[in-house]
Amino acid sequence: MTPLCWLSEGKKCPIPADLSSDEAKQAFHKFPSRGLCALGAKISRAWRRAASRGTAGEASDRIARRPFDPKPSRRILSACQKRSLGADLYLSVEDKCDVPSQLPPGWGLAATYRLLALRPYETREPMAFGYLLLALVLAFTLNHPNRFVRAMGALIAAIGLFMIVISIVLANADGTFAAFSEGASGLDVHEPLILNVQAVAASIAIPFLLWAGWTQLRRPAVETPPLRNSTRAFGLVSRSLHWGMAVMIFCLIPIGLFVSVLPKSSTDRAAFLSAHQSLGLTVLALVFVRLVWLGMSPAPALSAGLTSWDRFLALSTRACLYLIVIGFPLSGFLVNVFQAEPVDLYGWAIPLTFAPDARITALASAAHAVVLPLAFYAAIFAHVGAVMKHHFIDRRVDEIRRMIA
Repeated sequence: MTPLCWLSEGKKCPIPADLSSDEAKQAFHKFPSRGLCALGAKISRAWRRAASRGTAGEASDRIARRPFDPKPSRRILSACQKRSLGADLYLSVEDKCDVPSQLPPGWGLAATYRLLALRPYETREPMAFGYLLLALVLAFTLNHPNRFVRAMGALIAAIGLFMIVISIVLANADGTFAAFSEGASGLDVHEPLILNVQAVAASIAIPFLLWAGWTQLRRPAVETPPLRNSTRAFGLVSRSLHWGMAVMIFCLIPIGLFVSVLPKSSTDRAAFLSAHQSLGLTVLALVFVRLVWLGMSPAPALSAGLTSWDRFLALSTRACLYLIVIGFPLSGFLVNVFQAEPVDLYGWAIPLTFAPDARITALASAAHAVVLPLAFYAAIFAHVGAVMKHHFIDRRVDEIRRMIA
């Protein structure tokens, strides 16, 4: 019988003698590097469902009592070699370790087989798909010619911000932030504060979005913009890419901070990490699509009424945002691959890994966690501030209508 092995960052090592059932349920966030079958995402979902109906021990016994037939093991190995999901508990292709003594014999393997047999393709993360769907819906509704659809888009955006605020409030209330701050060091200690500041900003934006939705209801229908950009305004393709990317980026920021704040043993952290990696790679792909599209359909020229200083700020901010949006997912990708950890893409692991390199990992981590966030906050503040100034102070309403209905 093929045994269940405990691995650390892709290297074989003895199973910890004190590994408990509860730890085994939660430890599934690492990835294999080669020749192994990662089944942790499926296992962990089954364990969480079983544990929610009783204690961890009872859940273990319930799974252990299921009959296990070793005959399909070859099919199991073939299936999981094609779909590496990421785990700390792996089905090994070599007979070099034993099942932890605290777990019933064959428990992990039986649970793995049962889940593969019942749901061999259930690998997608609902959180990542939920945020992707939100981005698609808002990109569609915010530029729709019908005023009711536009108002609905503003309401959905407000609800999305409200859910983010609730998540941050709950993390404050249940002690997650307090527990993190006690063990954090350096700049990491400020991450709960950053999340709370974002919650305040989102709370301010919610009534603004509700007001914007209400004003849309009183405005007449508008013409559907053409697909291509014109000399006066952006086309439908550019608008959809802009707002879809914007929604995903504004979701990625708190998600990434939650990945850093939540303990590594947390099952919620694994879901946040999967969503963060999936959406990050999606944004990276879309930014290149957008650049190619701008080459085919050039952006409209800046307004003639702008001063030379305003033009300089607009162009430099736009260039910085493009570089930041490309740099964020690339630096995060480098952190993973040089730690020998494949990146998750909507439940499918990208098995591209390199030999661990502490120097590259440190540089990429510094860029991803410190340099790029600071640059992003400055650039987005300048960008949104300029839009608000042109619209509410200078009263140049046509500026914002170049990108939104």
